[in-house]
Amino acid sequence: MVECFFCFANFVTTANGEFLLNGMRFRFLGTNCYYLHYSSDEVIDDLLISASQMNLEVLRIWGFLDGESYCRSKKTYMHPSIGVFGIPETVSGVKNGFERLDYIIQKAKTVDIKLIIVLVNNWDDFGGMNQYVNWFNEKHHDDFYTNEKIKQEYKKYIEYLLNRINVYTNIAYKDEPTIMAWELANEPRCETDKSGRTLLNWVREMSEFIKSIDQNHLVGVGDEGFFNSHSNFYPYKNFASWTYSGFSGVDWERLLSIESIDFATFHLYPTHWQVPNNEIEPWGLKWIEDHIKMAKSFSKPVILEEFGVPKTVENRSQIYELWLKKFYELGGDGAMFWMLAAKGEGRDKDLNGYFPDYDGFRVLNDDSLEAKIFRKIAQVIGRNAN
Repeated sequence: MVECFFCFANFVTTANGEFLLNGMRFRFLGTNCYYLHYSSDEVIDDLLISASQMNLEVLRIWGFLDGESYCRSKKTYMHPSIGVFGIPETVSGVKNGFERLDYIIQKAKTVDIKLIIVLVNNWDDFGGMNQYVNWFNEKHHDDFYTNEKIKQEYKKYIEYLLNRINVYTNIAYKDEPTIMAWELANEPRCETDKSGRTLLNWVREMSEFIKSIDQNHLVGVGDEGFFNSHSNFYPYKNFASWTYSGFSGVDWERLLSIESIDFATFHLYPTHWQVPNNEIEPWGLKWIEDHIKMAKSFSKPVILEEFGVPKTVENRSQIYELWLKKFYELGGDGAMFWMLAAKGEGRDKDLNGYFPDYDGFRVLNDDSLEAKIFRKIAQVIGRNAN
């Protein structure tokens, strides 16, 4: 057996409930961007340079594009059909999404940004779990977690990705220190099993499978952090009580007990979860506190990996600042706002040349108050802090 050349240098690891990078504690502010894996070099460069200028140290991206129709709509092929990874011989004039990932990785390396790569979507955007369900003629979204043929196809995709050799760096993904972590899914839910057991078993099986191939990288769930009813935490003023009740089939506490899950993730979207606008700030502060307490009880690092308040909320920038202040004061390890955008192209471009603000959460590297707050916090928290 050949020893890994890198010997864990520049890989993010964990110890005593914290992230470590080259022997030092690694805390960060980062962001998300879902459109890079079907974008041009110019767009990828612009986004990563913008992130670097904002002192953002981690970028969470999609590592999937499932289904012929979704691949065709983006003119980028990754996983168009069962067992097919890349561009089929019958298709021409499109991009290879894996080559796009190769390029993202090598560009991120040049600007010293770590990547968290997500492996499938809970939602139908870019194919997701329902595409797997449809491939195998099953009937319900949650069959993704239990059907053996579906699970084997997902594992084949993972194995292909982890063993891929980057055409720009000549390094296998499983040996690439620019990749910080793999995440099993974006916001997985299993509402047909409120106990959380189905999702728990799937997470254990898939995280152990990744570890059997790749011992270099961290593995996370990528979930929203929903509690189950046996938890000792309760929602602020009972708003969005379903996020604490097990309604979504997620049991955050038990997910953290899985040995092959290295860190905790949670998301924060009060307006999407029916919290009134005038209660967004305190509800979010309680949500942050509850998650950090539980993650630390398992001695695992914790990432607030998606959060957002629509621009229609008047005090959005103040809310962001207070949330992040509380998160880091309580010992949080990394926070990642949704989402940084930069240059757009084709139909995905507004009148000013930027990727459009489709969901109302977009942040640009500009003179906005939000951008100024993020740059300031990133400078204080990150590796280059004084």
